[in-house]
Amino acid sequence: MTIRHDIIIVGGGASGTLLATQLLLQATTALRLCCVEPTPRLGAGLAYGRCSGNHVLNVPANRISAIAGDPGHFLDWLQSMHIVPEEPGNHYARRQLYADYLLACLHQAQDASQHDHQLVHVTQKAVSIAAAGNDWRLQLDSGEQLAAPRVALALGNLTALTAPAGLEELVQSAHYLHDPWRLPYTRLDAGSRVAIIGSGLTAVDALYSLIKNGHQGSIEVFSRSGHWPEAQRMQRPAWRWQPSATRLRPLLRELRKELAKAAAENIPWHSVIDGLRPHTPALWSALPETDKRSFWRHLASRWNRHRHRLPPFAHELLQQWEQNGQFTMLLARNIEARIDADAIQLRRNHHAAWRSFALVINATGPSCRPAQADSQLLKQMHADALIRPGPCGVGIDNTADGQIIGATGTTTVGLYTIGPLRQGNLLESTAIPEIREQASELAATMLVRSALCDRAKHG
Repeated sequence: MTIRHDIIIVGGGASGTLLATQLLLQATTALRLCCVEPTPRLGAGLAYGRCSGNHVLNVPANRISAIAGDPGHFLDWLQSMHIVPEEPGNHYARRQLYADYLLACLHQAQDASQHDHQLVHVTQKAVSIAAAGNDWRLQLDSGEQLAAPRVALALGNLTALTAPAGLEELVQSAHYLHDPWRLPYTRLDAGSRVAIIGSGLTAVDALYSLIKNGHQGSIEVFSRSGHWPEAQRMQRPAWRWQPSATRLRPLLRELRKELAKAAAENIPWHSVIDGLRPHTPALWSALPETDKRSFWRHLASRWNRHRHRLPPFAHELLQQWEQNGQFTMLLARNIEARIDADAIQLRRNHHAAWRSFALVINATGPSCRPAQADSQLLKQMHADALIRPGPCGVGIDNTADGQIIGATGTTTVGLYTIGPLRQGNLLESTAIPEIREQASELAATMLVRSALCDRAKHG
């Protein structure tokens, strides 16, 4: 039997929960809404669910409201939970607490509605989708089927299918951890030698978990850049400027000029980068494909370090731990590996000495390329021409309002996406401020299309 709903959201992390919240807030009639999310809790996902109680948000509490148009919503919720930050612009809440907040937003939206909405959470994984008349029929891993005329993919950050480039054979070793969140750090031999591959936010989380769980052995961080993400600063107004260039090199020249102007006024570079944020989607869309590819190849890592920053105290901890010898960072642009029976050996180039590790942790972060991701659903949709890669192979192609574009270049009616899968078209599509706006706009789009469809059926 196929169970039918008005709208199905595939994914129940931050993106899916924010979209569900907006659909319940904006719907003017009773809605049958289904969230397909295999984990037992909505709102958590990779960012806020698969972390320890020690991990905190990278954004201050006064800048991470989940509700578009209500910047103080998260602070109000914290206050309702008897948590009153003295300095909201310098308070970094626990990530697990933010998962509680997202779920509370969803429940509040349902309770506040005048309509008798039906919200169903199906704790299974979607493995395929196909057109069935005016509906889309979703196949679950249990064999059950769901159907709806409108489906939104809110799959969040994707898990890479293989190990980092050049290290694919590591998956054959029991001493390699592909998913850093699956390690029970408390069970790791405290004196073992550990390697972390990567130096972005995921690597910071892995290192933090190791040290906070009392790891005493050598930790070596293999980094292609040799840098950690930059630190946040006390909040200041964003530097107001309007870039005009439509090519990458002139745009970079404009950025350097603005940075120099701000520095002359003792304004930190953080404000200039933050001032670029509202313009990023339009700027990215205007760039030719060659410039976008050049950005991904040469500048994406540097951009992410400056754009997605660490809380100040977390950055200070990294410096303290490095000075204390609790870890070592190695510049490693071309890592080589070989597998022994009881260890993995790595070296950062073929002139360096081999180093032996009891555990190698892949902390290169999520994949942004569906073709390289571990998703049965996306593989099937690509094979059936329902989707195509976004610009530069990043994310999946979609229109300005989130409608999915199929392999033929036309929109796939009734299929939408939100969040990280829109990176190829928008560049910035992984943080709450961007996703909350997408959720509000996409909910309105899906509900308007729903009303138009209903009129067509009865007209």
